[in-house]
Amino acid sequence: MKAVNTQWTLTYDDTKLEYDPAYNMVDGMQTICPSAASDLMFNEIEGGLKGTFSKLNLITFDEGADLVSVTFKVIGTGVADVYLNVEYFTLAYTDLDGAVHNASIIDYGEIKDISAVPGFENAAISLATEINGSRIMGDVDGDGEVTIADATMIMKYIVSVETLNASQERVADVDGDGIVTIKDATNIQKYIVGMIDEF
Repeated sequence: MKAVNTQWTLTYDDTKLEYDPAYNMVDGMQTICPSAASDLMFNEIEGGLKGTFSKLNLITFDEGADLVSVTFKVIGTGVADVYLNVEYFTLAYTDLDGAVHNASIIDYGEIKDISAVPGFENAAISLATEINGSRIMGDVDGDGEVTIADATMIMKYIVSVETLNASQERVADVDGDGIVTIKDATNIQKYIVGMIDEF
């Protein structure tokens, strides 16, 4: 299978990990998106990387290939979370007449079943995720418990009195909508008083 384009954001705890371009190069070529080689455009952002490629003559993307692979320098101790959000990933093939056919297997951050699209019957995506059991959803302050202090941190974050790192944002987003809002603080309060059993 070949790839037409992708767009992704990788975030990490920059108090414990440091992105160093030297660790992500071989023979002068980036290794962050190995299949894209020199076609990858990426930029460092605060606590992360954003990357994209778009190639009309298609990029070979072999089965089992890594879409994103980053090596970090460890600068702190403890647990460090890393998150990859793939917004778009379009696969393609060229038929015998030279026509290019494509289908987005990830679109707007959602994995799509494209097996009904002619030519993509065997297309699938597999995700490898390592779950760190030491972080509890709702435990924003990282003390191992979900308490009113966690809801308060979220409220302070909303009004820009407090900042949250990427790891804290992930566990604060208890409703899973991708944004830390007052709804998350309310759900934590409901959890504390037993109105809900889980997030």
